[in-house]
Amino acid sequence: MTAERWRPVVGFPNYDVSDFGRVRRALTARGPGSTPGRVRRQSISSTTGYPMLTLYLPPRRPFWRTVHSLTAETFIGPCPPGQEVLHGDGNRANNHLSNLRYGTRSENHRQAYADGRQVRGAAAAGPGEQRPNAKLTDDAVRVNTKNYDYYYLCPELRRKRMICVSIDRL
Repeated sequence: MTAERWRPVVGFPNYDVSDFGRVRRALTARGPGSTPGRVRRQSISSTTGYPMLTLYLPPRRPFWRTVHSLTAETFIGPCPPGQEVLHGDGNRANNHLSNLRYGTRSENHRQAYADGRQVRGAAAAGPGEQRPNAKLTDDAVRVNTKNYDYYYLCPELRRKRMICVSIDRL
């Protein structure tokens, strides 16, 4: 196993980031409440699922940053226009330098589809009863659409099958 390499975070002189995707206070950092060399705790974003943390610039101005973008920017260089950081194995928590690279959003989505981490909307689930949220079989839909007048006028049948039907949808 190789030794962990630390470099200063671009734009945040009081912090270092490692090629393993860890962030710490710089060994030269001074100030109230600072412990030089202490590794910062990361939190997982509830909206994106990426590990994030807050970095501060004097005087106590907070900035939220994702760990993968800090690691890539520090070790690979600035992100080219129109590109984003991609995780090679698709694991958002794996921020090791060997797992990160720059690529387009299109590449990112293609990789997610190929890995099976993302499906292409309704088409991926299939038509009719193959959909995971289907409440009727294909035969039941055919019967119900043939008997539409009876079906629409019979709210009891709709309640029993837990279906909402409106005239403009059929």
